[in-house]
Amino acid sequence: MLLGTAPESNANMAARRNRPANAALASCLAVLALVAASDLCAQSARPTDGSGEEESRRNHVSLFLGATTETGEESATSFTVGADYERRLSDLWGVGFLVDFALGDVSRTSLLGVPVYLHPIDPLEVHVAPGVEFSRDEDTDDTDGGEGETDTETKFAVRVGTAYEFEIGRLVVSPEVNLDFVAGDSPAIVYGLAFGFDF
Repeated sequence: MLLGTAPESNANMAARRNRPANAALASCLAVLALVAASDLCAQSARPTDGSGEEESRRNHVSLFLGATTETGEESATSFTVGADYERRLSDLWGVGFLVDFALGDVSRTSLLGVPVYLHPIDPLEVHVAPGVEFSRDEDTDDTDGGEGETDTETKFAVRVGTAYEFEIGRLVVSPEVNLDFVAGDSPAIVYGLAFGFDF
């Protein structure tokens, strides 16, 4: 430390640590806004046949139940619950948002993302989702003899995954596998079943 300078406060250190994640989240929201605006322009130019069936099934929402396995030296697996929304822009493309929470012994606690969905063939879905991950950052500095504090750390993340959709009427059951790449960490594998419906 330089003479005449005060030590940096915890609030300033936390704000500096979260800057990249805040910029990533702002970028994701900007991309989503641009895609939504282009979808509105495409809708106004699209002729309608009056059936309304295409419009009625362009939205998809689902609940995810599964597990997260952290890879690396200290691997751990925990129950994971999540939700996602997709707006189909065409038969091939969609955009949306997702959130999931890992409960248990893994260091990551949640992930927020803005996925772009690709549907190359009817039941297969591939998605890429830039976003932010929130994880536990345990401080091992126990200078006063007590246990270290646990802080939340925010990092840029990218989820790459695939799902296979089984449709039962409007209900959709999808086995899903994802890889979460997080800045400075080993990848995490997220797998399970998504239960959703189209509307």
